Amino acid sequence: MDYFQGVVLEYLRADRTCFVNPEFWIRGNPTNPHDKPHWFVDVLAVQMKLKQVWLCEVTYAKQPRALIQRLKNWKTHWGTINQTLKEDTFIDKDWPLIPWVFGAPDTLKVVEPVLKDLFPQGQTKSLETVLPWLYCTYDRKEETKQAEEERPAQPTSNVSDSLS
Repeated sequence: MDYFQGVVLEYLRADRTCFVNPEFWIRGNPTNPHDKPHWFVDVLAVQMKLKQVWLCEVTYAKQPRALIQRLKNWKTHWGTINQTLKEDTFIDKDWPLIPWVFGAPDTLKVVEPVLKDLFPQGQTKSLETVLPWLYCTYDRKEETKQAEEERPAQPTSNVSDSLS
């Protein structure tokens, strides 16, 4: 797992209604599981509140050719991916699978049109918006938490003053 996969994993996990499984293996062959095709998704996230499953890919490549090829390959095998992933995880068959790409803004400019063409529900998010100091890490809400330096200064009590 590379550094930013861990950052994305922590971002997703901070939402207490989201359960994550990193480096999740998706079989693409319903009858012979170990035969190709198969894929590893960077993070599989099951969002219980929204009843959605996110196939999260993380990239900071300037030329995301491999990711675009992966998305096209997923589209070709989408029916099988839906079938095998839901069989293997026991996720409700009615819950949609949604690709979600995390990347640098310039990379997302290249990926997003392809993603939306292949998967209209697909999502993108800039890596710069998932940095841990931008949200509450034990119970993430969608709003960004106020930066420490912007908070009003709190008076501190002097321990020795309270003892006298």
